[in-house]
Amino acid sequence: MRTSAQPTSLFASANTTKLVAALFFCACSFHAVSQTATPEPATVAASASASAVDDAEQQIRIDFNLEKYPTITYLDSNGNPTSATEFLKHINAKEHFSMVKTIPSDGGPRKAILSLKVDAPEPENRKSKLNIKLGDTFPEFQLKQVDGSVVTKAAMQGRYTLINFYFAECAPCNQEILELNALAQQHKNMHFMAVTFDSVEDTKAFVVDKKFSWPVVPNQLDFINKIGIGAYPSFVLLNPKGVVIGIEGASGVTASDKSVSAWVNRLVAASSKTKQ
Repeated sequence: MRTSAQPTSLFASANTTKLVAALFFCACSFHAVSQTATPEPATVAASASASAVDDAEQQIRIDFNLEKYPTITYLDSNGNPTSATEFLKHINAKEHFSMVKTIPSDGGPRKAILSLKVDAPEPENRKSKLNIKLGDTFPEFQLKQVDGSVVTKAAMQGRYTLINFYFAECAPCNQEILELNALAQQHKNMHFMAVTFDSVEDTKAFVVDKKFSWPVVPNQLDFINKIGIGAYPSFVLLNPKGVVIGIEGASGVTASDKSVSAWVNRLVAASSKTKQ
């Protein structure tokens, strides 16, 4: 599933002030971000002095969906400002780093802070922040999809159901779309639902632009917080009775699985054997 030379595990959260935080790890790990505001270091304007820096910053903006962020701060492992060129060297070397995106609710300019995390320890297990666990009956829900139709948990019972939590500016979420579309084609006897805190308008644009074939439920920050999702992309797999049999972020898929599809296939096969 992961073939890019760039770090590809993005973990993020969102709250009512639209603060989005992310932590990238080359190793598989999870991170749950507090739902309170995160203090920011001093912000410096994105560098645009030399051609090399311009090229490096442009690559970073494209790779991590930062085109809409006029100000990007680059910090080294000691918390000191560094250049986009130097930061990109560390990214290409697959070193740990964190990224905090700030989207002001008043429509002000967006800012991003990228900070190197050399030999950073794995964060506390994200699952401890969830409000669901394996073996739980998934909470009842009645949600309005982007096409205006309503989906309920009751309507999904009787089949395995995979729920994907994502948001449009999450780079790894975007990278999963082709695989998720293929997964839905492979398992036409399953239910699929994608949930996002993005607005209806943004979600419609995302679905069209990315050709995302799943049913999508937009504007669901309250539901996401109810479940306790703090990392993106995340997946919850339910058995036909609505019981949780799998909870993972994209990077939490085991090495033996190698992909979300393999993870789903393994858990569905194991669950089917248990029923026999």
